[in-house]
Amino acid sequence: MRPLLALAIGCSALAGCSLLYSPNNLPSAPLEAGVSDAEVILDADPRMLVLDEVAPSTIYEGQGDGGSAPALVVVHGHHIIDSGTTVEITPTSGAPSLAFGAAVVARSGNWIAIPVTAHVDGGLHRTDMIRLDVKVTETIPAELGGGTATFTLHDKLVLQGLSELTSASATIDTGTLEPLYSKVDLSAVTTTFTGANRAIIHSVSSITAKAIAASGAEGGTTAATAILVGGCPGGGPASGGGCDGVIGGKAGMTGGVLLGGAGGGGGGGFATTGQGGFGNGAGAAGSSTGDPLLATYDGFANHTANRSGGGGGGGMPTVGGNGGAGGGGGGAIELTAGGDLMVGAITANGGAGEKGSGITTGGGGGAGGLVMLRADSALTINGAISVNPGLGGTSGLGAGGSGSPGRVRWDAQTGGPPTVASGTLHRGPVFTLTTRLFRAPEDFIVLTGTPGDRFDVYAVNGGLTYTGTGFPDQEQPVIGPAGTVSFKQVLQQGLSHLCVTLEGGQHGTSEGDKCVDVAFLP
Repeated sequence: MRPLLALAIGCSALAGCSLLYSPNNLPSAPLEAGVSDAEVILDADPRMLVLDEVAPSTIYEGQGDGGSAPALVVVHGHHIIDSGTTVEITPTSGAPSLAFGAAVVARSGNWIAIPVTAHVDGGLHRTDMIRLDVKVTETIPAELGGGTATFTLHDKLVLQGLSELTSASATIDTGTLEPLYSKVDLSAVTTTFTGANRAIIHSVSSITAKAIAASGAEGGTTAATAILVGGCPGGGPASGGGCDGVIGGKAGMTGGVLLGGAGGGGGGGFATTGQGGFGNGAGAAGSSTGDPLLATYDGFANHTANRSGGGGGGGMPTVGGNGGAGGGGGGAIELTAGGDLMVGAITANGGAGEKGSGITTGGGGGAGGLVMLRADSALTINGAISVNPGLGGTSGLGAGGSGSPGRVRWDAQTGGPPTVASGTLHRGPVFTLTTRLFRAPEDFIVLTGTPGDRFDVYAVNGGLTYTGTGFPDQEQPVIGPAGTVSFKQVLQQGLSHLCVTLEGGQHGTSEGDKCVDVAFLP
């Protein structure tokens, strides 16, 4: 049986050093059924060794740390054999902390797959892109003249540095968040998110947080509430809740002669329809919107947006002053970790409507917020998740209606579901693969999730997109009653970025897609 390429040494402390594989004393690559251990690479002449491409072109700081999978780097070439073969990956500048697992040479002699760990490094920043040279050396058998053959690829692979999000501040403005971090550690204090944007945090490796708060604003007496962390604003007196005019609670009517006609504002909608206001001329509730799987944030095709509606403002009587303003919808929080995710309690409640007094009316409550927790490894939640509706403001003339509960989704390889007092709770899909390296072009892929969920499959290989194959009658795969589904996918040679897109979601969106890198080495 041919030996594998071996474990490399690290070089985090030495600038410009090489990362060398040794082929000695390593286990062999798994073979598919029917392939003999004695099978050899045919028509390969190490004297003609050539390399031409590397995929992916970029690896990210943090891959392989914090429970995440290493980057799977696949090199394409010709006349690659397992004869004293070594692979060196050398940074052209700096001293990144890299480590390597066992690499595998394809029997065709055209591919090598190499697991690469790029440790989190405080010296790297998101502006750093370090070029990596890839060199293969192999021994020429004596019958072909002996000696060695080498080939080096330049400018085909880079290491992308990233920031680490480690804050001891009690508040973080969502407008300052970066698209991707190498590691997130918010374990020092409870973090309250502010600002208008959703709190979307993606980490290549792990995420740790003590507790997180992103609730909607409570209604006031004179003006609409502000948008907080993606939740819809509550309406001012006699004004409907914000966003699209459908999920926001409707305003109570302005009174006619003296006190007639004024009523409380309607509650904002989300997982359910909110509660209508009370009193003569009360505002109607905001409608339900979105889907339990949170497959799309902003809506796609015929699917509505997952947004927490704001409460409507209370109507203004002819005498007696303003009605109460509606409460804001709860915030939207997404924590997506390439490795482990550990978090304490999360609060994203809707804001309460303003109370009325005497002959004034109350504002409607905002809907509870959105929470998405995704870990490609283990999910640990040390507290409850609260996406409770905001209560309507009380009033002797016309109280506001309460908002709708919010929605929660969790995806993880291991770990149980979170505790949610109200709102919907749904498990999203996760790949459960025993290997990311396949020897046959078509194999079974296993996905775990919620029974009945449907999805589409696509793979990106060499810049080309391939749609899912191997499904009966070209139907969408459906997760079965046991919470799993096994489907076949025809893989192209080399590295493929394999994704499932949830029904109602859109290709390429963080909430709609779940992806993994796999390699087919014939």
